Amino acid sequence: FKLTGIGGLAGVHRGIDIEALGDGVRTGALNAVLFPDDPVANAPAIISALDTIFPIQRNQYVFGPVFQLGWGVGDLVTIQLGLVIQLPSPLTVSLLGSIAVRVAKDDLVVISIIVDVAGTLWPTEGKLAIDSSIREGKIAFLTLSGDMSVRADFGARKPTFLVANGGFHPHFTPPEGFPTLNRLALRIFDEDNLRLGVEAYLAVTSNTMQFGVAAFFYAEALGFVAEGRFEVDTLIIFKPFGLTASLGFTVQVRAGRVDILSITLRGTLKGPQPWMITGYAEFKVLGVTQEFEVQMTIGQALSNPPREVADLFDGMLAALRGADAWAAGPLDPEIQALVSVDLPETGVFVHPAGRIKVTQPLAPLNLRLEKFGEETLRDAETLLVLDNPRLDGDIAASEAMLDWFSPAQYFDMTEEDKLTAPSFEELEAGLLIGEMFAALEPADPFEMSYETRYVDPDGDTEYPWGAALRDGVEAERERARQDTAAAVFSFNDVKVRATLSEVRRSGPAFAVNAAAQTVVAGGAGTAAVQATWSAARATPGQGVRPAYELSLEQRP
Repeated sequence: FKLTGIGGLAGVHRGIDIEALGDGVRTGALNAVLFPDDPVANAPAIISALDTIFPIQRNQYVFGPVFQLGWGVGDLVTIQLGLVIQLPSPLTVSLLGSIAVRVAKDDLVVISIIVDVAGTLWPTEGKLAIDSSIREGKIAFLTLSGDMSVRADFGARKPTFLVANGGFHPHFTPPEGFPTLNRLALRIFDEDNLRLGVEAYLAVTSNTMQFGVAAFFYAEALGFVAEGRFEVDTLIIFKPFGLTASLGFTVQVRAGRVDILSITLRGTLKGPQPWMITGYAEFKVLGVTQEFEVQMTIGQALSNPPREVADLFDGMLAALRGADAWAAGPLDPEIQALVSVDLPETGVFVHPAGRIKVTQPLAPLNLRLEKFGEETLRDAETLLVLDNPRLDGDIAASEAMLDWFSPAQYFDMTEEDKLTAPSFEELEAGLLIGEMFAALEPADPFEMSYETRYVDPDGDTEYPWGAALRDGVEAERERARQDTAAAVFSFNDVKVRATLSEVRRSGPAFAVNAAAQTVVAGGAGTAAVQATWSAARATPGQGVRPAYELSLEQRP
């Protein structure tokens, strides 16, 4: 290999649009980021592509090097690589590349293949996105094309992984945001009056494998047209195991608008245990039509053993008792006037003006569930509701917390429904309890201004820098530490100083220990989770008291 080019990319107040980057791979716009052809003549298109892939984003920066390598006689293989880092938030690392293979003989191009690829990793979030496309594919008189994409999210509570070469099964609905891909295609002839080729796809998801192939032809001469297509689509579901294969064949001959001959065959194979075969055939000759249908079953259905019965209510109570179910909710930075850094390592600590959230990954709430995985429910169409949130005995404000759940694990669905429904949906998983509200003592408005102080204890320097400045800074820090109870708020650009005294309902900061929860039995099908966690005030010597109460109900 030899280095044939070097460059770089830098953007200030610019981010990277991953979706636009993937589109750029499939449209060929990625070339503008690496080593564009004739940058002067193509300047408008290059600038437009760069502006789309790297849009304006305040306080965001992108930068990285770009290299071009060559190999072989006459640059038989040319590789372009770029490494682009985006920071500070989100932090992403993108690898951009293009590989070109070109073989010519006597000025005749025998092979010309260009493949573009872009991959992005979110190191802190555990996400990965890869897009690839055949920008140009020529092998003698054959033409190659097609797209590939990978999407993975290993940082989510329910990891997802999808790989698609040429797309998905026709009846499969990919997750929202997954790009639309062109089939992997090999075209032998691609003229207006003669077309012949093959298309294929292969996809793998967390619970399926999908693959298919199709061959097609089209010929036109002397006013006659002949065309046909043969295709096979296969879907394998891992859990519970199932296989569906469909076959289709059509051929048609016509003169102008008059159909001379047409044949249509369709068949489906589903199984196993039993294998079910359905078929349809139609023959049409000079307007005379004959149809046939076939249905066949091979083998016997398994006698499914009784499924285990799940008591989802008891399982939900156990999930709510877990320490991972409870956490401090997000705090509005505008009211974060008091921050404590000297906290024990155990327990959940809630800011006085903060909220607490309770979530669980077992099952969605406020929906009538029909099953739990492969288990039936003890009570049909179970409806679980988290209700009656209270803080210090008072009814508390709350809002729903969402999380990702797989609908197929909780609702009875046909195989067709499983294909068209999204793999995961955001459904209600818990509550965010409380209000972000701080009650302040009467405050006096004042104007913020700078105060200049000169500290020169020795009195022997004309300009008090060095140690004198250090002493002054330490004195200011000590004065600030002695005034930690004071908070500064801004209302309509008027600065207000006040002492943080009390927070409505939640009181000073609580230290919540979920392990101390107790379960109080209620009426038939109901129970309450009484939160009796230690709720020590932030101010020493104030003792411990119950703080939060929450009930779980199973409703008819």
